[in-house]
Amino acid sequence: PVVLEIYTNDDAQALHHVVESAGCLGMVRVFPAVEYGRLKSVAVGWIAGIVLTRTQPGAKGEMTTKLFDYLGIGLPVIAVAPDKFEIHEVVDQIAHSRSFFPEQAGELAECLSSIELQRLSEDQVRPYTRQAILESSLGDFV
Repeated sequence: PVVLEIYTNDDAQALHHVVESAGCLGMVRVFPAVEYGRLKSVAVGWIAGIVLTRTQPGAKGEMTTKLFDYLGIGLPVIAVAPDKFEIHEVVDQIAHSRSFFPEQAGELAECLSSIELQRLSEDQVRPYTRQAILESSLGDFV
């Protein structure tokens, strides 16, 4: 069975509501957030990093640092965000990664129950490093 470990500083009650609405009660453990320097050792047995975006329309173009934290330690990413949020376009280009809409809880659960640990190589992660993004964004200015 899949167990989700959530490390967060967010409100536990609000998180419980999200977990419950996704139909995942009993499959989730919540822990206090860890520093990035410890993330790799904490995530050694993880099969993927899960990114849950904010749902407000103003968050449509946001790329959470959590996405890049997971890529930085070689984890594939599973993202959950509303339709038309830009994170879908990014995650769908990353090897072994998938994105879902909040109403796709069944498909998300199926994906999580069948996914296998497959770390990303440096070549697969390189296009998403801070340097690569700056170079592609600034182009002629750098």
